[in-house]
Amino acid sequence: MSFQPSHPAVVARPAATLVLMRRRPASEEGMEILMLERSAKADFTPSMFVFPGGGVEPADFSPQACQLSPRFSPQNAFERIPDAGGADPALGCYIAAIRETFEESGILLARDETGIPANLPEAKLAAGRNACLPGNIGFLGWMAQEHLTVAAEDLIYFAHWITPKAVPKRFDTRFFLAEAPVGTPVLADQTEIVAHRWATPEEAIAAHAAGRMAMIEPTLHNLMLFREYSSPAEAKAALSQRSVKTIMPQLQTLPDGRRKVILPWDPAYEPEPEST
Repeated sequence: MSFQPSHPAVVARPAATLVLMRRRPASEEGMEILMLERSAKADFTPSMFVFPGGGVEPADFSPQACQLSPRFSPQNAFERIPDAGGADPALGCYIAAIRETFEESGILLARDETGIPANLPEAKLAAGRNACLPGNIGFLGWMAQEHLTVAAEDLIYFAHWITPKAVPKRFDTRFFLAEAPVGTPVLADQTEIVAHRWATPEEAIAAHAAGRMAMIEPTLHNLMLFREYSSPAEAKAALSQRSVKTIMPQLQTLPDGRRKVILPWDPAYEPEPEST
């Protein structure tokens, strides 16, 4: 049985994912998490349920990005993510999580000129998502045009996963959590994302076990983490104090050719060298 890739490991692309939480309806207890269903045509995790997220783009850690985050500086981000390669790239992870969440779900974590959470009509949000398409002014350009700033200070960094070296398409993903704005509808982009579901961690895990919600290991593992909390406030309070350790699963090739995911706490896991 081998853990070694058959080709040189590619560099993992920086990425960011946002776990959006909300309280369950008043008649019920607990909290729900937003799960997005990816298109069957997607080139990564097709037909799987995921948290909103995607790759960090150069614009996410540009001077304009820093200007649009007045309450959470690059240094603030770097203090939380000291292994991000610098202060601007650290803030870029936060910006990417907010941008990707907006592009995929229509939920915008931003503040208006008075500093209160932005509450834009659906037509305005649709215009913003159109601005994010290639060739248009982009997310940050639209934010500046609308006199909005990103609410990076509302995000809590709580996990870090890197795709196994044996996989040809790799991501170095930072996981954040935030509470979804009250009453904000989810508007799937119908390109990458075809549907959504609000579910408690227990419901999502049970649906995965029953074969109704396919997920990759980081998604499933982090849902298990959220089973410990009964409300968004409890989750935020606990995870804001969490020490984040990098998790890089390995793929073990079995004698019959199948591959098995091995996690760092599994006995079969082989220690990785420093470089990833």
